[in-house]
Amino acid sequence: MIPLIFDIRRYSINDGPGIRITLFMKGCPLRFTWCHNTESQSPKLQKLYTTSKCIGAQDCIEVCPEDALTFTPAGIVTDGEKCTLCAFRSSIV
Repeated sequence: MIPLIFDIRRYSINDGPGIRITLFMKGCPLRFTWCHNTESQSPKLQKLYTTSKCIGAQDCIEVCPEDALTFTPAGIVTDGEKCTLCAFRSSIV
């Protein structure tokens, strides 16, 4: 099993004494109502898309081999039936 890291925080000073680098990994078994990292709970590979961070360049649409992405006024929409998460698999192998 390959562990999935979903975030790396440099200069982390809020998680204990001193300055450190914090790795956030997927598959957390804890289910607190105040959890700030709910995306960490599933151990499965997932596509994360933040509409506010998309600059609308549409490069991802052009290179998608499954033709699973569409650009709309609301942002990029993924066809879940077509998407195979190929970009994520190639980056972790």
